Amino acid sequence: MDTPNGNSLSAAELTCGMILCLARQIPQATASMKDGKWERKKFMGTELNGKVLGILGLGRIGREVATRMQSFGMKTIGYDPIIAPEVSASFGVQQLPLEEIWPLCDFITVHTPLLPSTTGRCVPALGGGHRSHRPDKGGSPS
Repeated sequence: MDTPNGNSLSAAELTCGMILCLARQIPQATASMKDGKWERKKFMGTELNGKVLGILGLGRIGREVATRMQSFGMKTIGYDPIIAPEVSASFGVQQLPLEEIWPLCDFITVHTPLLPSTTGRCVPALGGGHRSHRPDKGGSPS
């Protein structure tokens, strides 16, 4: 069975949920509450409104993520060597060269095929101290 669109929405929804968890520190706050603590000031989190989301890979999943996160008031910028800038502009994503995206973003999400030509391409450009996870492609944290 070939279902190329089968998990696109699920992957996009998971990505949006992970961005929300990062912004609002939901896993850390949950663990703290399970320990019987209420540390409201420690886990205030960050509002997404006005923040910039960088999307690398503007195919089915990247497009769905952009649309959903724009509803939170996020500005979406992206990179895709295949999708034309006019096409990405039609769903609210301004395309920029890969090197220009990093310093502008509050959050970055990657939705490219996990191939030898794409593996490791994005992470070195970020510099140290960042973690990445690829739930849509079965990749592991790096």
